[in-house]
Amino acid sequence: MEEKVTILAVGAPYDFKGENGQQISGCAVWYIPTCDFKPTSEVDEMGNVGVLGYVPRKETFPKEFHERIQSVGVPCVANVHYKMVVRNGQNVLKIDGCDFVKSK
Repeated sequence: MEEKVTILAVGAPYDFKGENGQQISGCAVWYIPTCDFKPTSEVDEMGNVGVLGYVPRKETFPKEFHERIQSVGVPCVANVHYKMVVRNGQNVLKIDGCDFVKSK
């Protein structure tokens, strides 16, 4: 599956050892789909409004992505490719790759 997105922000790369000694590295990426930009609101069970507007999606990319995107600039448009993975016993889509769309 492929989707065109606008990358809004990329966090600084991180690299540390987790509690179980596993090496954890990457960078946070916030993005929105460019084809479905409809403002939403989030309401809890009591009817209280939590979030108004559009909350960007967040994904972890390899830490090398931080270097790669510096030559493109942020915000930018990209085609992202998804793969199915299992998280907490559920199948979910995870970004597997990203190709930047050249601006005209």
